[in-house]
Amino acid sequence: MGRGFTKGLGQLLKISPENKWIILNIGIPFAPFVIGGLLRLLVTVQFSWNTTFEGSEIAICLALLSFFVAQSLHCCRKPKLDNKDKQRERRNVTAFYYFLGAIFLVIFVIIVFFTTLNNNVSFTTSHFESQIQIMQGIAFGALPLMAIIASRTQRIYHLESSYT
Repeated sequence: MGRGFTKGLGQLLKISPENKWIILNIGIPFAPFVIGGLLRLLVTVQFSWNTTFEGSEIAICLALLSFFVAQSLHCCRKPKLDNKDKQRERRNVTAFYYFLGAIFLVIFVIIVFFTTLNNNVSFTTSHFESQIQIMQGIAFGALPLMAIIASRTQRIYHLESSYT
C-alpha cells in the first residue's frame, strides 16, 4: 500500500519530482520541530519562542536536514556532471552538508547536556543558562538559512525524490 498510495497521491496532487524532494528532504526533518511546538502551544495556550519551541529540537532537525541533503547529493544520478570539476564540486558540497550535520548534532548534544545539568543541579541560580541561550540562538538563526540553502542546492543540482 505504501508506494502505490504515495504514487497515486503524487499523481493526484500533481506534485513535481522537485517538490517531492523538498517535501521529503526539507519538510520531513522539520516535522518534529513543528509538531513539538504545536503540542506545547496547545497545552500552554500561550506563545513564546523559548517555551513553545525547543532549541534542541531545532538542532536535531537541522542535523537531519543536513544529512538528508548530503545523502541526496551523494546518491544523485540526475545531474549531468560532464567534467571532473563539477564532480569534485558536488563531492565538496556533500562533505559540507555532512560537516554541517555533525555541527548541528554537537549543538543538539550541548543544549541537551546543559539543559539537563541546569535542571538537575541544586543551585538557586542557573549556571548554564547563557550557554543554553547561545546554542539555541545558533540553532534558531540557522533555521531559515538552512532551509534556503537546502532548496538552492536542490535547484542547482536538480535533485529529485527517488520515491515515486
